[in-house]
Amino acid sequence: NDENLQVPMYMWENPEGFFYTTIEVCCQEHYVNVKIDCIRRSKSYILGGVLDTGVPDGDTIDLGVGINPDVPGIIVIFNGRLYFQNVFIPTTSPKHLETIRDVVAGAVKTALNAKYPTAEVAGKVFDGLDLNNLNGVRKLSHHAHDNHSRELSRMQLFTFNATIRVDCDRICVRDIKSSGRQVSHDISATFDDAIRDGTVFSEIKNDMAQMGQVGPFFTASLDEGYLMYDSSIEDTDRGTWAPTTDPTYVPSGMPTIMPSESPSSSPSESPTRLPTPPPTMPPTHAPTEPFKFYPRYDQFTCRADGQHSEFEVHFYNTLEECCNHPWLQKTTCLILGAAFTNPPTTGPTTPKPVTSPPTHHPTSVSTSASTVSPTKAPTHTPTHNPTNAPIMTLTTGVPTFKPTSLPTTRPTNNPAIAPKGQIVEDFEFGLSSAFQWYNSKPYSWVADDTIAMSGALSMRNTIPPGGQTCTLSLTLNSETGGLITYGIRHDIFMPWSVLRIEDNGEIVETVAGHSGEPKWSVQSVTLDPGEHEVAWIIWRSNSDSLPVEELGQGLVWLDAIKYTPGLSFNFDLGVFDMNYVRFSGVGTWAIDDSQPANDDGLASHSPKFLLPGEHSVMSITYDVPQPGGKITFGFVLGMGTFSFYIDGEKFKDSNTPSTKATTFSYSLTPGEHKFDWKYDAPSIPNLPLSMVWVDNIQIMPLLI
Repeated sequence: NDENLQVPMYMWENPEGFFYTTIEVCCQEHYVNVKIDCIRRSKSYILGGVLDTGVPDGDTIDLGVGINPDVPGIIVIFNGRLYFQNVFIPTTSPKHLETIRDVVAGAVKTALNAKYPTAEVAGKVFDGLDLNNLNGVRKLSHHAHDNHSRELSRMQLFTFNATIRVDCDRICVRDIKSSGRQVSHDISATFDDAIRDGTVFSEIKNDMAQMGQVGPFFTASLDEGYLMYDSSIEDTDRGTWAPTTDPTYVPSGMPTIMPSESPSSSPSESPTRLPTPPPTMPPTHAPTEPFKFYPRYDQFTCRADGQHSEFEVHFYNTLEECCNHPWLQKTTCLILGAAFTNPPTTGPTTPKPVTSPPTHHPTSVSTSASTVSPTKAPTHTPTHNPTNAPIMTLTTGVPTFKPTSLPTTRPTNNPAIAPKGQIVEDFEFGLSSAFQWYNSKPYSWVADDTIAMSGALSMRNTIPPGGQTCTLSLTLNSETGGLITYGIRHDIFMPWSVLRIEDNGEIVETVAGHSGEPKWSVQSVTLDPGEHEVAWIIWRSNSDSLPVEELGQGLVWLDAIKYTPGLSFNFDLGVFDMNYVRFSGVGTWAIDDSQPANDDGLASHSPKFLLPGEHSVMSITYDVPQPGGKITFGFVLGMGTFSFYIDGEKFKDSNTPSTKATTFSYSLTPGEHKFDWKYDAPSIPNLPLSMVWVDNIQIMPLLI
C-alpha cells in the first residue's frame, strides 16, 4: 500500500490476483514456501523499518554455502528442459501456477545443490504458458478454456534458466568462456544423474505432498530432462584477483634474508670415502640353516624354497641327492632344478664340488616309495603302472586338484589367474606359475628332453590304459579376451588313441591321426573375455577288437604355449579403463543406457549438447602383437558427424542419423596404433540426440 513503490502494469490489469486486504493473505497467496519471512518483513516495513532484503547494512551479499565473496568467480549459465507427462493443474490462478513453477524449479535447484550449493533456478515456460507473465495466463484461461481446470494428457515441456557460481583462479580468469565451458560438463552430469535416478521427480512430489497438493503430479511422470550450457560471465559480486607485481626477470638484488651462518667449510667426512660397515647388524658367521631340497612332483624336479607341504617328509641337502628320489626322473630333475638353488645366506659360501652322481637309485628307499622305479624315458608302449599311486601317498592330507577317476573340471581351490600382458610357457623349468595348471594323476604329462620345438624341454603325455585319459590343462581369466597359441607334435591314431583340445569343456579340435612323419605345428584357440580352461586330453580306447599292429606311438608333445591378450570394451561395468582410454576436445564421454539401439546394455557416448563448432574425441592406444589383429566396434549416430581414425588417418565417417547400430571392422598391422572416435556437433545447437554412441570395441590378435 506504499504509493512510492512502482507497481508493474500487469498487476493493475489483474488486481484480484495481486492485491490483498491483509499481509497474511498476500503472503499466503504468493510466498507459499516462505510465508513466515514474508509476514515478518512486511510488518517491519509498515512500522517504518527499512525494507528487509535479508542483507544487513554493511554486510556483503550471501552468495551461497561455501562461497567466499573475496575469491573471484564466474557464473555459468544454462538453459534447461524437463519433459513431463500428465501434470494436472486444478486451476489457472497465478497462485497455482506459481506453486508449480517454484516447486519444479526448487527440485532442480536441490538436485544441483548436492554438488553445487550456489545454484539458482528460475522457471520460464510450462506447456506453452509464460511463467514470468502469469497475468496473461488468467486472460487465456477465461477466453480459451472458459475457466475450466487445465488437464493435459500429453507431453508438457517445462523450461528454466539455471545459474551456478564457481570459484575462478588466475588461469580461469584469463579465459572465462573456456573455463566455464569446461566446468559445465560436470554440472550437466550432476543434473543428468539426478534425472536418471529420479531425484528431481521425487523432490517435486514430496514438496507438493508437504503442501497438501498431491493432485498435480499424482499421475504424472518426468520422462526426460536436459541441462544445456549457454554462456559464462564474470561474477561481479565477488572479489577480483589483485594484480601481481611486475615479474622479476632479474634478481631484485641481495637476497631478502642472508644465511645466519656460513656453510660448514667442508663435509665432516670425505664424500668419496666408502661408508663404514652397513648400519644394520653385520651378518653372523653362522647364518640360519638354509632350506633343504624336497621333491616337487608337479614340476618334475626338486626345490629348496621352504614352500613344501606340512606333510612332506623327504628332505635332502643337495639337488643331486633329491633328484635320486625314486619317483623323479633324474636327468629331467637336474635340468629343471638348475634354476632353483638354495637361497643365498647372509655370508658367501663355498660350494662343495659335485662328485660323480650315483649310477643307481639309493639303496635305502622310503617305505612309502613305489616298489617299481619309473623308466627314464617313455617306451613305445606303456610300461607297468605305478603301484599304489605313490604320489598320492606322499600328499596325504593335501587336497587333490581333481577327482582320481575321470577328471572333468579345473581346480576350484584357487581363483583363475588374470594376466595383464602376454605370457609364454616354454616348459624349460617345468610347469611354471604363469598359468594355473592341472596335470592328471596317475597318468600324467611329463617333461621330455629328447624332443622340443624350442629350448631343451617339451611336455608329453604318458600312455593311459584302455578307457582312461591323460590330461594337461591351463586355467586363466582373460579379462579382455585373447588368443592361446601352442606348438604341438602328435603321433597318435584312431582307433587306438585320440587327442581332444577343449575350451571350458567344449571341443575345439579333435586329432585322430596324421600323414607322414610327426612334425611340429602351431595351433591356436580364441578366447572370449572371461574364465577359461584349455585342456589337451589323450583318450585311450579299451576296445577288445583293436588291430594288433598299432600305428604311432600314442604320444603328443606340447611346447611354446603363449597367451596374447586382446582388448575388449563393452562398458557394462559403467566405467572407462583409464589405462587405455583418453579424451580430448570438449568434455569427456559418459557411459549409460541411453543408446537408442540397445535398451538393455550400457554404451559409451560423446558429451551431450556440444555447441556448433565443438568436438569431442575418445582415444585408445594399443600395441597389436604379431602377426597382426582386427578392430571391431558398433556405433549409433544421432545428430552431428561421427568419424573414426587410425593413427590420424580417417577410415570411417557418417552424418546420417540412425536408430540401428552399425558395425565397423578393420584389419591391423602389428605394432602400436592409436584409435580415435570423434564427434562433431551439428550446426544448430541443442538438438535432441546430439551424440554418438560407441559400444562393443574389440581389438583381437589374428588367428595363426
